[in-house]
Formats: sequence, C-alpha cells, structure tokens
Amino acid sequence: MRHALRLICAISLLLPFRLAAAEEEELVFCYDPYPPYTFEAVEGAEPGGLKAEMLQAVVDRIEGVSARLILLPWARCQAEAKSGAVDGVLPLYRNDERDAYLALTTAVLDQSAAIWRRVDNSAAPRTWSGDYDDFGDLTLGMLQGSYIERELENAFAAEDRLMRAPTVEGLMLMLYHGRLDLVAIDAFVGEHITRQRGWSDAMRPFDVPIGTKPAFFGLSRAAKADRYLAAFNTSITALRASGEMDALTAKYIRIDGRPAN
Repeated sequence: MRHALRLICAISLLLPFRLAAAEEEELVFCYDPYPPYTFEAVEGAEPGGLKAEMLQAVVDRIEGVSARLILLPWARCQAEAKSGAVDGVLPLYRNDERDAYLALTTAVLDQSAAIWRRVDNSAAPRTWSGDYDDFGDLTLGMLQGSYIERELENAFAAEDRLMRAPTVEGLMLMLYHGRLDLVAIDAFVGEHITRQRGWSDAMRPFDVPIGTKPAFFGLSRAAKADRYLAAFNTSITALRASGEMDALTAKYIRIDGRPAN
C-alpha cells in the first residue's frame, strides 16, 4: 500500500510538468532565403540567419511557446500566412495589404533598400539623384511579392519596365548577365550576395538608398496567431532595451553597414 501511495505521489508531482510540455504551442513562421537575414538549412540543421535568431530570442521569453522556421518562395510565404497555413512571417515592411492579414508587432529592426546596377552598363547612370526619372527606359527587377516603396513600383510598372523573379539569387544573376538593368533589394542582401559570388567589382548599389524603414514580425490573423501579439511586443521591447537585439544584429551586419560574414 505504501509503495502504491508513493507511486501515486510521484506521478502527481510529474503530471504538471508533462501537461506543461504537452501544452506548449509551436508557431510556424516562414520567410524566403534572404542572406544574411535567413540562410538555407545545411546538413540537417535548422535554417539560420539574423531574423531566425531574432525569432528564437523572442519566443524564448514567452512561456508555453516555441517556434519553427520554414523557408519558402517569398510570394508563397505571404500566401500561406494569409490563408493561415503558417502562423507568422519574419520581420517585413508594413503596407495596407499586409495589415489586413497580419497583426504586426512593434518594430524589430530597420532595413535599407538600394538599387543595384552593373558597373559596365553604359546605359545606366553612374550616380542617382533619388528621382526615378533618372533611369529613363531602363528595366528594374524585384522579388515576387516584395514591397519596398509604392512610388518606385509605379514608376517602372507604368511602362512595363518592372520584372519580378521568385528568388533574390535569380534576380542578381539576371542583373549579372545583363537581362536586367537594375535590381531593387535590401542593401545588406545585395552586399552579401555580390561578395559571396565574387561580383563586387561587377555590380554596385547607387550611393543614394531608396529608404530606411522599420520591419515587424507578422502574426497571421487567419491562424489566430495574433493572440500572441502582446506577448511578442513585450518580449521584443525587453530584447531591444537590454541590447540583445543589437548584439544579434552585430553578428551578421558590421557597424559600417556591411555584412559581417
């Protein structure tokens, strides 16, 4: 009888821990391969990168929640979040369309976009004033589903000079081979790819950036992940106040604005 009571007591002590583990909810986030923000998984490891680490840091501070990251083409990732097939999207720019299907957190980091050109393209200007009319009838490439600035898209789309590609690697490859005159992407991403590919002497961004904007985690309304909005905001605010977000950023982006890797 005593042994039975001891067994019951032991089970009762362990039960809350088992229930807590069983009740932990895994949130699935998506993004596209966009180095240094996200890198493809290597040798069975999870996808990595700055934004992947930021996600982990945020959920580590939220009790009962874990997160898993999957990498998809950018347009598909957003479609999955819109339908509720995934719970959220790693930090992205805000616009009206995204506000409709995502609950956006407090800002996580600032991102700058730039327009890239081939150095040997004589049709492309060497400098840019910030006026899109400077580019005449040149073609511009952007990522499918990406949003940088409405004025930029309107300037090129109006004359059918805007082309979209499913991957950023594909975009930069098209620019390198002269199938595009210009490419508009995140400044850090363009710098990372050109350095990794050995294209730094062949392609460069204009000195004038398109702009710098805050990026936010997006929680899918359809997946009802927006119920974690307050918890995400509390965690992000604490991480920024402690300097942990800056420390994570410094692992991937140097103080001079170039990729650390």
